[in-house]
Amino acid sequence: FIEMPLPDSEGRLIQTALRALLADSPDERESAAHVIAANATIDQAALIADAVGQMREQRRPLHEFVSVLTWNAAADSARRRRLTPLTQQLLEQLRIDPLTAGLRLKLAAEIMGADAFEEELRKLVDDGFPISAVAKEAAAAIEALNAPRDRRKLPELESRLAASADAHV
Repeated sequence: FIEMPLPDSEGRLIQTALRALLADSPDERESAAHVIAANATIDQAALIADAVGQMREQRRPLHEFVSVLTWNAAADSARRRRLTPLTQQLLEQLRIDPLTAGLRLKLAAEIMGADAFEEELRKLVDDGFPISAVAKEAAAAIEALNAPRDRRKLPELESRLAASADAHV
């Protein structure tokens, strides 16, 4: 991953955690992801997204990282807002790999909400991605939108998605 000097101890903490995301131990990877979710700042979003983007072919650590990130965001609305810039950058990094489509839907829905989920789904449709390949992940992401902040948007979202030319949408 990209080594970039960060001036403070928080930066060193993030650098150490980024290295640990690819550790052999699942517990160490999970702890590292929690450290990143709890301490990442807006200024570190690009650095973290670049590092995670470089590990996208390491499927298990990538899935674990996304699960921990979304869990942390669901547990704390202030943390979710703080993780939004990181999530936006992660989505950009992951778009180059079609195998991350389900993870992108999860990130968009669980951290950024209904509008971001719809935007990510539209990008997949526009790119000709077979939505049936991520139907399970899309359904789980929609379930996550049942949180109070997005619940009122669900009927509108359903109407817009139902109007899609893609029958799978």
